[in-house]
Amino acid sequence: MRRALLFFVVITLASCSSLQPLTIHSASGDHVVGVDIADSIEERARGLMNVSYLPEDQGMLFIFEEEGIPRFWMKDTLISLDLIFISKKKEIVSIIEGAQPEQGPEYTIHSPEKPVLYVLELNAGWAAEQKLKKGDKIIF
Repeated sequence: MRRALLFFVVITLASCSSLQPLTIHSASGDHVVGVDIADSIEERARGLMNVSYLPEDQGMLFIFEEEGIPRFWMKDTLISLDLIFISKKKEIVSIIEGAQPEQGPEYTIHSPEKPVLYVLELNAGWAAEQKLKKGDKIIF
């Protein structure tokens, strides 16, 4: 009985996750990823800094209060990332593939071509593997 209870607790804790599902609908199919949400100033500023490993099909979704042209850089980021810029209508407006980690004092600034409300960061190469393109729809 005690062993069964411990097993139940371990399984329950393992299944609890802060990751939210996000689906990208593209010509190559529907692609589901689990995302951590960065919707506060502090969370957006920290992003994926100092993260040494990002599981496949997981990423971070940055949510802004209003549409604009956000500026992203790879300061203290340890892994290469794809940055997917998403409009208020939840459509991809631009993709930066393989943004490389940088250690100051100067950084490359990555910004979208048009105003966005969301930015999705995934492992470098993921966007190309899934054949994502401008106009693809995001569902969350």
